Amino acid sequence: MKNINAARATVAWMREHPEQVDPNSWIAESKCGTRACFAGHHALLHGCQIDSTQYTADYVTTPSGDVMHAAVFTRDHLALTDDERMALFYRWNTQAELEQVLDRIVDGDLDA
Repeated sequence: MKNINAARATVAWMREHPEQVDPNSWIAESKCGTRACFAGHHALLHGCQIDSTQYTADYVTTPSGDVMHAAVFTRDHLALTDDERMALFYRWNTQAELEQVLDRIVDGDLDA
């Protein structure tokens, strides 16, 4: 079952914190704070922690203790199909486009 409410909560958070949105990075840490794309923010907002033992900050430790890529956690947490994942994680999505993609997922327009 799709976890659309959790996805919408992530989009709403991103709308309220545009300075922390970076669609070109899964997760990036800098002296100015953490910036991330949709998948990265979703993972962080849903209990994941950046895993500092990995080569890049793209990997997270999940609430259950597993280490995985932020995109894998988000795909699984939201129960996305490959088509839905590709549309939602598209790096050039604007805020409005993220919301449109979620509407299309709800309507079944992106099912494989």
